[in-house]
Parts: sequence; C-alpha cells; structure tokens
Amino acid sequence: MADEGDFPSARFSISCSSGTYIRQIAVDIGEILGCPAHLEELRRTAVGPFRIGDAVRVDALQEIGDEGLAKKIRPMRDGLQLPEVFISSDELDSLLTGRRVRIASAGDSVPGEGDVVSIIDRTEERLVGLGKIDIEQSGPSGRSIYCKPFLVLV
Repeated sequence: MADEGDFPSARFSISCSSGTYIRQIAVDIGEILGCPAHLEELRRTAVGPFRIGDAVRVDALQEIGDEGLAKKIRPMRDGLQLPEVFISSDELDSLLTGRRVRIASAGDSVPGEGDVVSIIDRTEERLVGLGKIDIEQSGPSGRSIYCKPFLVLV
C-alpha cells in the first residue's frame, strides 16, 4: 500500500462557464492518464463580475469597520446579470402595488416576451424589483412593452 504523498499531483487553473463540473474534469484527466485521480482542493477565483481580489475574509470584517465594509459591498444588481429596465418615480408607485408598468427605457438590449429583468429606479439608479416582460401588439405598426413585477424590493 502506498503512503500519502507517494502519488503525483498537479495544479492548474481553468476558466469556464457555470455548470462545469471541475471535480469530474480531475477524474477524466486521471482516466486519460490511466490512473485514478481526484480533486484535492478547489478555489473559485471569480464568479461573474466578482473577483477574489475584491473579497474580504470573515475574520477581517471587524478590522475594516463599518465605513470600510460599506465601500466593499457591491450593489445587488451587479450580481444579477439580467437585462435591466428603467422606471420613473411615478411608475414605482404602480410597481409597489403589483401592477405592470409600461417600459419606456430598456438597457442595451430589448427584452423579449417572458424575459426576467431587473427593474431599476431611474432617479436613484437602484434595483427595486424583478419582473417579467409582457409585450402587447398595439395595431399593425406598433407594440407596447410592459413589465409585470413578481418581486418588489422596496
């Protein structure tokens, strides 16, 4: 029987999309090499727009204080990575009562029917909810785009 440490090890970095089974890749590499293999350690260094260099260790939270922590906390909308639609303060009142609002302004892309979107208060540039897009044909030459909220954060 071999002692611990008698086996070769490898260290490598992988850039991949979510849903990639890194542990399985280690097993597959072993199969290709004709020997058993497993993953001993996994360190995620980035997810979406978040990088390990921006992280704060739990034991360091008290040291940086409230002001330092406030600078480190990223807005929730950064992590969602959803298309954004922008609403006015007046439309926010409708949103708060669960009514759909007509979308006058979308981000870079026009969302499609049923797409889930982040709803952003145009005035304060903050996430106020999540909704689904509802498109109505308004005659042969036009359409109206609405957003029906399903989660309100205000």
